[in-house]
Amino acid sequence: MPQGVNLNREPGTGNPGPGTRHATLSPVMPDDHRAIAKDRIRALRELLQRTGGDELTRSIEECEGLERAIDAFHMEAIRFRMYTLGRRFETYRAALPAEAATLLEEARAALHAAGFQTR
Repeated sequence: MPQGVNLNREPGTGNPGPGTRHATLSPVMPDDHRAIAKDRIRALRELLQRTGGDELTRSIEECEGLERAIDAFHMEAIRFRMYTLGRRFETYRAALPAEAATLLEEARAALHAAGFQTR
């Protein structure tokens, strides 16, 4: 057998050759789920900023930190900040717009789909 021949690739293409196992890819990749989660958290932060109020300041800061944690793939920070936001939402439910809880749950679902545990 000649040296330097990769039997797992089709010659000249770099494509996996016959018999090579392939990972099955879902139509939505984890990076897409991360992007969806970050988008929902950004929308939540903007909603809270528009709503205003001293009791929401800390939640806005948590959203900003969560956006950074998602960018950095920081699993512990994601879990902690999602937990903290959930607790704050329970405490300040009356001060929150109705859409806020929906955005948080959509972000949580997207993070779970991307492989992050938030509970």
